[in-house]
Amino acid sequence: MVSLLGWGYKNDKNVTVDMLQKIQLILTDPDLHCNVFAPPAPNPLPKEIYLCSEGHLTKGACRGDSGGPIYNEELKLQLGFTSFGGNVCGQSTPMVFVRISYYIGRCLLQKSTYICQCAEGYSGPFCEVELSN
Repeated sequence: MVSLLGWGYKNDKNVTVDMLQKIQLILTDPDLHCNVFAPPAPNPLPKEIYLCSEGHLTKGACRGDSGGPIYNEELKLQLGFTSFGGNVCGQSTPMVFVRISYYIGRCLLQKSTYICQCAEGYSGPFCEVELSN
């Protein structure tokens, strides 16, 4: 289970929010639920780049939520950012998120210290150093 945060619209009628919204989602296999989008979305979605959540009738990302985090509260680990979904909010359309680990590696908070595993080809405390071949 992951949490999604956002300041996006509450529904498809452009109702704005004045408090940060949070919902719980279950990530799923992109091959099963997220290969329903037409170009420019890649089809099939590369699993190493994207995470996917099934759509729900009453909750999900909406306009304005893009770029918001999805994270695992138990591990204190941000997994990705909201990327895209359907054109209508809350209509059972899957939601797609960009994996952080694909771009900058994986960091865990352990006893107040970040331990990072950088993506292939990168090193440094923030995975900012590109290794030459």
